[in-house]
Amino acid sequence: MPSKQTFVLMKKHFSSLDRLRKALPKGFDVNAVHPAEAPPYEVECRPLEWAAKRPKVDVNVIKYLLSLGANPNSVVPEEHTTPLHCVLNFGFWKPGPAETRRRCDAARVLLTAGANPNRNATSPRERARNTPFSYACFGRGQDVRKLLEEMQPLVDMSAQSPYMLLWSAIDNEHEAIVARCLEAGVDIKGTHHYNKATTMLRYAVSRQHDNARIVQRLLDAAPTTPAARRGAANLALKFGNRKIAALLGGVSPSPAAGRARAAAAGPTPGASRSRARVLRRW
Repeated sequence: MPSKQTFVLMKKHFSSLDRLRKALPKGFDVNAVHPAEAPPYEVECRPLEWAAKRPKVDVNVIKYLLSLGANPNSVVPEEHTTPLHCVLNFGFWKPGPAETRRRCDAARVLLTAGANPNRNATSPRERARNTPFSYACFGRGQDVRKLLEEMQPLVDMSAQSPYMLLWSAIDNEHEAIVARCLEAGVDIKGTHHYNKATTMLRYAVSRQHDNARIVQRLLDAAPTTPAARRGAANLALKFGNRKIAALLGGVSPSPAAGRARAAAAGPTPGASRSRARVLRRW
């Protein structure tokens, strides 16, 4: 196994393919586990895993390491993650559009090389199933949606945690993943794993984006009580989403439409009596 100094030197050149080629010593074992640089901030890993863990992923470096025989399904000993996990860890890095595109391209390279999108990265002590596919669901944008569509034929839902997938798909507007989770029979009446007072429907309407189609899928999947719909509609109004509130039957889609509907209905007897009591006080 190469020395610690050799690996530290090599890591400094991962940002450039030409510099990396010059830094690699003769007889370098690309699948050897290299010692941590400064535990516990760095963990033991292989070159491909480290290349995938960088804040800025270089697709050419990943292609080069794979051409040297790097294993696309190698596992970081302490983290139980593969290079595909590291590349698709959008929830941790929160990359911009350009970096998201690079990470999606790197994921395609790893998948073509035989990376497993159903590999569980969770330690035996934890119950959740953290696969590369579930990591990808935390990403946003058109590039991520296209990648998820390409990954779906390779995904085994029995290896996933559909409940967790559904929460992340709702949060990041992945309607196709929501549909697949609902087909898998996820119990959408359960509460959020962090906030036990938040149901799946209330979580969906509280997002800061227009996901009316996702809300409609949730309503179609399981009937809700009128009280639950009113509560969700009020929550949607709180976040300024009148379209979803109207979908839940709480208000009209626009203030003008609401006033027109009220005018057509005419004044209610209760409202007239209340107005008369106010006038008498004056």
